[in-house]
Amino acid sequence: MAELNNGQYLIGGSFENVNEVSTRDKLMRLNNDGSLDESFTPPANLSSDVWSVLELKNGQYLIGGDFNKVGNNERDKLMRLSSDGTLDTSFTPPEDLNGVVYKVSELRNGQYLIGGSFSNVGGDATLGSLIRLDTDGSLDTRFTLPETLVGGRTQGVYWFVEASDGTYLVGGTFRDVGGDSARDGLIRLLAEPQPPTS
Repeated sequence: MAELNNGQYLIGGSFENVNEVSTRDKLMRLNNDGSLDESFTPPANLSSDVWSVLELKNGQYLIGGDFNKVGNNERDKLMRLSSDGTLDTSFTPPEDLNGVVYKVSELRNGQYLIGGSFSNVGGDATLGSLIRLDTDGSLDTRFTLPETLVGGRTQGVYWFVEASDGTYLVGGTFRDVGGDSARDGLIRLLAEPQPPTS
């Protein structure tokens, strides 16, 4: 659930209709008095649940979950909607995320940080748990994780925040990150790769 800038609420979940309205499938927007905003018509027939919703700076919505199909469109665990609920087809996130997206965030530079229980992105098993995307949905390959943070549900990322210094504070079910037993469940990551030391 997210409170929107205009005081409304965006709600995601596993529901299949709202007040017998089947076009509110896993997503709905409420007015601040709790009534259904009927002007918001999200895509119907999401294949599975919505776990994370976010209002972006431009007024669009970034949605994460367990779905792999949005209507007739392939959207694997991620989609971006216009403010009226229509699918933004210019946003094409990576295919074949093999786990659930639990957390989405917009960074100060406009990119998106995505966390979840996936351990493979587009067939690449070196990616998982936390990825960074450009605004068109393409994968930012400059952002790499410690190898021991990639491992699916047992190494899932469920929470993160961009700190004031640009680093990422990340929480989840991971253990022994980088081989350090003190790094269990909470770590801080650099936003950009560091040059090798000589």
